[in-house]
Amino acid sequence: MSVRKSPSSAVLIVTGIARAVLEAVESGTSRWPALTLLASRGRVRELPDAGALQPWQLGVLDALGQADAADRYPSAPLVRIGETGQITTECWAQLQCVHFAAGMNEVRGVLLAGDARVTADEQRELTATIAAHLSADGYELVARGCGEWLVRCPRPIEARTLAPDVAFRGPLDRALPSGKDAAQLRRLLTEIQMLLHEHPLNAARARRGAPAVNAVWLWGLGSVAVSSEASVALPTAFGSEAYLKGLYLLHSQAVSESPLPLADGLGSRASHSLIVADAPDLDVLESQWLAPLAHALRRGVVAHLTIYLDRWRIDAARRDLLKFWRRTLVPKHWPQQAL
Repeated sequence: MSVRKSPSSAVLIVTGIARAVLEAVESGTSRWPALTLLASRGRVRELPDAGALQPWQLGVLDALGQADAADRYPSAPLVRIGETGQITTECWAQLQCVHFAAGMNEVRGVLLAGDARVTADEQRELTATIAAHLSADGYELVARGCGEWLVRCPRPIEARTLAPDVAFRGPLDRALPSGKDAAQLRRLLTEIQMLLHEHPLNAARARRGAPAVNAVWLWGLGSVAVSSEASVALPTAFGSEAYLKGLYLLHSQAVSESPLPLADGLGSRASHSLIVADAPDLDVLESQWLAPLAHALRRGVVAHLTIYLDRWRIDAARRDLLKFWRRTLVPKHWPQQAL
């Protein structure tokens, strides 16, 4: 006698999609039928400000019921754990190359991505400059690639830092490190900014039309305490992000990197799956993920979907697809729906 397996639930957390979602919300464009279907028939909710974490990282914690405990899971030490596979209780921070653009009334922070990204050769040059300066204060620089580093702090640092995705949405003077040891961090950032101001690589970047690497942003600061996390069972997870791996290693569990499960295969993998996937834009997300997931939901292969797109959470159950009376909800209308 065969036993029928209960339909699964799936959580999809999308990285690299923040700009695309913001543009969709602001423009009112609606050319993604699966996204529109899931948002219209299900429920759209805006998450609180991620603050010290990137929005997708807060999405992971929200999906695990730990959004209110975000301070226990700072980005930098969990990334370090995820990349090395070793638990560390040291204080770590993330350092990222950025561009500061002076406006009429304020300075604006700009992320360096796409054609403006920092090349591997440029990062090697910058590493030599920045590492020598930080080492004088006991900090150790560890390169990650794409203009990002991890920084091992010489001692526990008491300060609050904001992820660049969050910090650069408003005035920079309100986003700088705050707290007991903030003055030291601000001094280091200012000193590095002065070192970068006349760095030779910026002349080469200017010739190719790329903005100068004239500043760095420090965030993700903190340390983790190893306590009772290992006894908490987490859902089956798929993805390659170091933060996700570090979070699961802290709970003595592993993340499956590849292959990411196809929508129709979710039901055979686990009763509850959490997937962290990257998508460069909503068109790719629609074709590779949302359309197959909506189809799986309609067929009953998946009973419930939760999708995190930047600050937005979309929940849809199979029965929600029958709610034909609900008005079409394109991204432009999400803020009103989430009130």
